[in-house]
Amino acid sequence: MKQADTKKITTDFFKLLESLNDKQWELKVNKEWSVKNVVAHLVGWEYESSYQLAISWEKKKKPWFLETDDYYTFNRVSLNRFGKLPPQELLAEWKKWQQTLEEEIKDIGEGKLRAQPELFSWVFDEGSDNHYLHHYKQIQKILINQSTK
Repeated sequence: MKQADTKKITTDFFKLLESLNDKQWELKVNKEWSVKNVVAHLVGWEYESSYQLAISWEKKKKPWFLETDDYYTFNRVSLNRFGKLPPQELLAEWKKWQQTLEEEIKDIGEGKLRAQPELFSWVFDEGSDNHYLHHYKQIQKILINQSTK
């Protein structure tokens, strides 16, 4: 998957989320998380990625989140930090941290990052394991299931 595809997914994802009513934001995506919780989780990742990129670049080391299998604590922190925001503020926060990450990429240089995929492929969230696409499909499925009830 190319970066353009990731940008299109993100654009489509935002359009979908902006169209949701309050009840839809509270629909359960799985046993633990609502649509709003999933988005808070994504905001947390964007927030953390924007901070970790400069550190990873400076140290030439993968960020902590690629070196662990334990995301429980991180996800709890993200939900506590962002999950209480109203939906429109949550989306604004996500856009803010996406922009911050894009600026970090520009400051370092996209080409320099892409030249070291073993350390920085996570920055572009490309390929068949696209994080946004995974959650976008989850939410689409819940909305489709809800509309057929």
